[in-house]
Amino acid sequence: MAALSEGSPDVVEAAMTAAKNHGAIVSYDLNYRESLWKDRGGREAANDCNTRLIQKADVLFGIESLPRKVDTLDKEVFSEALHSMQARFPNVQLFVTTMRIVKDASHNDWGDCVYIMVRFSSHVTITTCRYLIVLVAVMPLLQA
Repeated sequence: MAALSEGSPDVVEAAMTAAKNHGAIVSYDLNYRESLWKDRGGREAANDCNTRLIQKADVLFGIESLPRKVDTLDKEVFSEALHSMQARFPNVQLFVTTMRIVKDASHNDWGDCVYIMVRFSSHVTITTCRYLIVLVAVMPLLQA
């Protein structure tokens, strides 16, 4: 939604703030759509917007960027990206991403794994699993 107009990031931020003020767990999805950003600064503008909005998130879906270009689904590269984001965004308690390489809007190479990085105090756990249903088991832990 943050990509829909010049003012939509403000609306998203206000909604995230209101949700947090009412005790909700706030999630944010880094889903980048080039067609929505191309006339508003492209990837750089999207990254700036995301950096701002991630500050309000407890749960983050996706990876900002991979540390290097990959042609294969390399677990180490995805893990490195998650660790980098974990260091940059200490407010986020749960990071979730699939392993995929985007070819274009309609074509992706997908891995059969979901990576989940959960932060509890200073303890960080990376879990590889085959089913997104694991989120259901992890989410109640954020409320503890």
